[in-house]
Amino acid sequence: MSYSLFFIRPLLTLLALLSTASTYAIYLDSTIFDMEEHQDFIARTMRNDTGHSNLYTISGWKIATPGDGNEARVAGGEKELLWSPLRFVMQPDGQEFFKLFYRGPKDSVERYYRVVFTETPISVIPWRNEAGKTDVVPVVAMSSLLVVRPRNTQLKFTVDEASGTLRNTGNTYFRVILQRGCNGNDESSTQFYMLPGETWQGPEAKENNKKYIVALGRYHPLGNGCFSSTSSALD
Repeated sequence: MSYSLFFIRPLLTLLALLSTASTYAIYLDSTIFDMEEHQDFIARTMRNDTGHSNLYTISGWKIATPGDGNEARVAGGEKELLWSPLRFVMQPDGQEFFKLFYRGPKDSVERYYRVVFTETPISVIPWRNEAGKTDVVPVVAMSSLLVVRPRNTQLKFTVDEASGTLRNTGNTYFRVILQRGCNGNDESSTQFYMLPGETWQGPEAKENNKKYIVALGRYHPLGNGCFSSTSSALD
């Protein structure tokens, strides 16, 4: 059995801290960005959710498989992902658009990129260069994930409700929602993501629980246990 609970939570890393209790926070509308098969770029928003003016920079790199944010970089992927602007300043409670551009191969393979947004208070710029003195700079970096869907996306999956086994047999990732019983809800459900080729098994996927695949902007009913007539796979 193999499965991935990847990028469920945003990765918030404090690179350096002030001795005071100042709070700095980057706010993104999502920590997972999807680029659909017909898109070459996406535009999203970032908000300065602090009472300070801050400098923001963006960086990104290709990874093989999503993980905890410390994935190794994939060599040769430097030119596949571009972004704009490279850096910008936002006032307190300000909002700014940014764009992520995909320039990689157009094939049947899904690709993943780690994108990091770094926030530095304007008050600590420029740096102090006096000998013997050190500045402790409060820098906050928030990591997000960009998923570039295959240029010919195939969403496919199977379920064996007798054994509670799910398989992602397509070439793109999806989210799984396993509710408790046939009258359950999302709030108390089991949820996770599955990458292409992954398998998951557990009692939550058996026939007496309502199940959904969430992908490409819609819910896909999964299995027949709680549905009158539903296919267990997408062709």
